[in-house]
Amino acid sequence: MGSIARKMAYSISMLFDKISRRLVNKLILLFTSIIILVVVSLTVISYQMLQRESIKSSIESTSNNLMLVNQNLEDYLAGIEQLSLPQIRYDEINGAIVNEAHDYASKMYLEDYLRSLYYSRNDLEAIYLYLIDQHKYYSISRENYNIMVRVGEDAAIPDQSWYKQAVASQKNEAFQSLALPETQTGYAVNRETSFMAYHRVLRSIATRQPQAVLSFYF
Repeated sequence: MGSIARKMAYSISMLFDKISRRLVNKLILLFTSIIILVVVSLTVISYQMLQRESIKSSIESTSNNLMLVNQNLEDYLAGIEQLSLPQIRYDEINGAIVNEAHDYASKMYLEDYLRSLYYSRNDLEAIYLYLIDQHKYYSISRENYNIMVRVGEDAAIPDQSWYKQAVASQKNEAFQSLALPETQTGYAVNRETSFMAYHRVLRSIATRQPQAVLSFYF
C-alpha cells in the first residue's frame, strides 16, 4: 500500500509540475506577446507622429520657399515694368516715334534709347521697338556678334496674340512665356536663351492711340 501511495503521489507531483510548466510557458508567451504588442504599438505611434511632424515641417518649409520665390518674382517683374516706362523721357520718345520716318535725329534717338535699355541689365537677350504706323521695328540682340541696333519691317506683328493682349490691356502690358514651342513671338527670337517676354504699349499722350510696342526678351 505504501508503494502504491508513493507512486500516486509521484504521478500527481509530475502532473502538477507538467501543468505548472505549461502554465508558466503560457504566461511567458502571454507576457512576451503583450510586450511585443506594446513595443510595436509604440513604434507605430512614434513613426506616425514623426511622419506627421515631417510632413508638417515639409509643408511649412515649402510654403516659406514659395512665398520667398513669389516675392522675388514680384520684385523681378516690378523691375521689368519700371524699366519699360520712359518716365521723364516720354515726350522725347513720343516725338522721336512720330518723326522717325523723316528725321534722322529721331532715328538716332530711338537707337540710343534701345542701347541704354539693353546695357542696363545683364539678363536681357533682345529688345524690339515696333513702330505701329510704319510697320517697322528697331531691334538689338545678344545673338549678334556685333551688338548693334538693326531695323526691319513686319506688317504681321499686329496679328500676334501678345500684341493684341498688350494693346487691349488697361495697364498697356503683357507678359509672355516662351516655354512652349508653339508660342508666337513674331520676331526671330532665340528660344534656347529666352524664357520670357514682356511687351509694353507706348501711346500718344494727346490721342491715347498706340504708337509703338516695346518688347523685352529675358
